[in-house]
Amino acid sequence: MRLHTQLSDEAARYQNQIQALVVVLFPEFTQVFADPCLPSAQSVLKAYPHAQAVVEAGVEAIYQLLRAQTPAHYGRPTEKRARGVGEAEWE
Repeated sequence: MRLHTQLSDEAARYQNQIQALVVVLFPEFTQVFADPCLPSAQSVLKAYPHAQAVVEAGVEAIYQLLRAQTPAHYGRPTEKRARGVGEAEWE
């Protein structure tokens, strides 16, 4: 039981660090993804680590990435919201 608690605490610490870094380095990201630690959010962050990369990627690339990760949950509305957030940052 002690190991389980220790591992749970460590996982929570890492998730908190990820969230803190995202807020500092890419604050608009949390307007689209509430939890940057989820697999779909992680895949977007890996592919497009900052707002300019999101803008440069284009609608179709982000849409395809989201659809590949979780086809039932994300689609063009989420992708457009992500792109809109990125464009607002770089205007």
